Amino acid sequence: MTLQTLEMAMEGLLAKSCPPTSLFRHSIDVVRQMVEYYRLYRPSWPVPNDSVSLPRILAYAALVHDFGKVHIDFQKVLKKQTQRFGNRHEILSLCFLNWLDIPDAERAWIEAAIALHHKNLHLLTASNGMFYCSDSFGTPNTYARHLADGISNEGSKLLYEMLFHADEIFLQAGWQGIVCYRLREYRDLDHVTLMKQALLRVNKLAKQFESPVNDFGKVVGRIPWELRRGGIQVRGLILLADHLASANPHSLSVGLEETGTVKQAVTKKTGSLELKSHQKKSVDQQGSAILVAPTGTGKTEAALLWSTRQAESGCRGRTFILLPYQTSMNAMQARLIETFFPALQRDPELWTEHVALVHGRSVRSAFEKLLEKNYGSDEAVRTARIQNDLARLDVSPVRVCSPYQILRLLFEPKGVEGLMQSLSQARLIFDEIHAYNPKVTALTLAATQFLTEQLGARVLFMTATMPAHLADVIQTTFGSLPILRPDKDVMDRPPRHKAKIAGFHSISSDSLKQIKDAATRGSVLVVVNQINRAIELCDALKPYVQDLHILHSQFTNEARFRIEKELKPCRERVLVATQAVEVSLDVSYDTCFSELAPLESLLQRFGRCNRYGERSGGPAEVSVYADFPPGANGHLPYEKDHLDSTLGVLKKCISEKTGILAEMDIQDMLNDSYPDNLKANLQQQMASGLQRIRENFEKGFTPFGGQDQSHFQELEQQWEQLFDGNEVLPELFLEEAVAEKSWLARARYLVPVSGRKFARLKGKQKIKWCDDLMCHIAYVPYTEYGLQV
Repeated sequence: MTLQTLEMAMEGLLAKSCPPTSLFRHSIDVVRQMVEYYRLYRPSWPVPNDSVSLPRILAYAALVHDFGKVHIDFQKVLKKQTQRFGNRHEILSLCFLNWLDIPDAERAWIEAAIALHHKNLHLLTASNGMFYCSDSFGTPNTYARHLADGISNEGSKLLYEMLFHADEIFLQAGWQGIVCYRLREYRDLDHVTLMKQALLRVNKLAKQFESPVNDFGKVVGRIPWELRRGGIQVRGLILLADHLASANPHSLSVGLEETGTVKQAVTKKTGSLELKSHQKKSVDQQGSAILVAPTGTGKTEAALLWSTRQAESGCRGRTFILLPYQTSMNAMQARLIETFFPALQRDPELWTEHVALVHGRSVRSAFEKLLEKNYGSDEAVRTARIQNDLARLDVSPVRVCSPYQILRLLFEPKGVEGLMQSLSQARLIFDEIHAYNPKVTALTLAATQFLTEQLGARVLFMTATMPAHLADVIQTTFGSLPILRPDKDVMDRPPRHKAKIAGFHSISSDSLKQIKDAATRGSVLVVVNQINRAIELCDALKPYVQDLHILHSQFTNEARFRIEKELKPCRERVLVATQAVEVSLDVSYDTCFSELAPLESLLQRFGRCNRYGERSGGPAEVSVYADFPPGANGHLPYEKDHLDSTLGVLKKCISEKTGILAEMDIQDMLNDSYPDNLKANLQQQMASGLQRIRENFEKGFTPFGGQDQSHFQELEQQWEQLFDGNEVLPELFLEEAVAEKSWLARARYLVPVSGRKFARLKGKQKIKWCDDLMCHIAYVPYTEYGLQV
């Protein structure tokens, strides 16, 4: 039987029902996708003195992983003849390996990849699980017996034919140099015995990952991380290949792998043939580093040049650009498309192939882009979901996301090896690491250290301002990282900003008058620290300013998307914003007013004003309100003593240097703006966080999920605490939401609110759960300025 004849003979055996995909075709797709991932990462087998062929393990695992779907009852489910299989087809797949003469050193690895491409090992071998390896295994009315009794002779022979053609399948898929296993003569299989033996071998392999402990439960001896890396590779790659082949098979490229390509794009954008000094240093830097350069001097371009240098030196992983705010992530994706793929600017449905966007609402951002292109709602839903799936499946060479995508590996017990493989050899670019609270920063540094030490990742911490105490923590965590700073070509440029203290608060009549007067001369950015104050300020400004805009998180997704498109400054435009404006937004207003905040936040806000120093007549005037409006807790979300110290530093600058914020003075000002007690507290929190993660994760992690996962319940609670917020549907949009046919279309009317505000509304009975819409409805006003909480 030829391979073509075999495909025709297997047309009636399905692997997927939507869309219908034959078992033959899906198996071939996964084999080909596995080749793509192997070429992308070029992983070497990490276990010393182990004569194992990783390509052969991966190729056969991809080919055989779904053979168990030949089961008669599974086929009935796929053909809609019954509703539920209620069993594990991947365990049945293990039996068919017995037709192959597999070396002992490779057998358990292939069996692990096949058996665990859906479920963690603990769920398959625990005493309360489906496949507990006990004396009752395979007895009547057990899961194993049901699997064994569902194989037809015809289906079994077709699978044998696939193994007969393995060499041809591998060659056609692109595998080179694989020495196929010897195929034994066809015979009927003792399915129960073979399943049990395979599970016992997988369980034995998983036990080798565990660190030895003494009688008191204390870890003793060396952690076998070389072996664990093998487990991450084998399970991670089968998870990625199976998921992507099921979604949409793709060819994969490293991307950002040639410095010359990025240089060309950078010089074309800037109009200068010469790179800036810190960009040149980034090109020359091999390995992790810290990049400190002023806002508006091309830090992002320098970071991308650094990324290509890592690729040229053999780092094959993806480029991750990690940002703190959804607005800045959306803007960064659009910016990278504009710079490197300008022909695609009008085709957002193709962006994910080159620059993926991954955050909690990225699928909604994709949905809004498609609606703007006049897609019908149903087609926009389908396309947005495909893009979102692909963005999370390692398709794109560049991923724009938040650090939470990395923190997932600390808290996600199910199939975490796929995420680890995606992050192996990664080029991680953190923009403004100081923007997070100490707990998140500590967790992020711990996760990143694990990736650099155990999975070959490299990291660049990119910032305009790096407090000395944070730099010390990073250096302690990652070793002595080089700090890349600009030379005089950047640091001696004319100062862009001149600070002054406004002796009143943001909503005072004096403030309104100054904002109104500034708007007659140009564009104005006003940044306040709380959403309610932003709304109150807009209400107060409305009679005086016609071109008035507001940016904060408490909008529907549809409104947020529209607002982000209107951020570009123009004469007489006033933008009132919260912290969301601070990071990686390429805008330049003429004048800036800001409430008092930590100095690094203030400098980021000022950086959205006179961004490139092109203002004629000297530095732009930036004003900082010395007071907060009357009422309790006006200083939140910041520490009051930190703000007091920052105000003192600004007053000193005004007294001694007339408020000129020279680049050469920023570092000393930044260090002086932190009270000693706050520095010590931050360092202590980060140190304890790092230690806790090392103890709970790095030492205890075992591939394949062989351990009891109940300890993850506490970690999952910690994970939920990182997301201080909920989503609500304003009552105003209830009728529109009910009229929508899909959840994604309804979700464009949801508004995020903090956990504190959510609890307050719930306590006042202003929130009610709706079963039909599967969301909370908020019975509070929603206006042009967002949700009124």
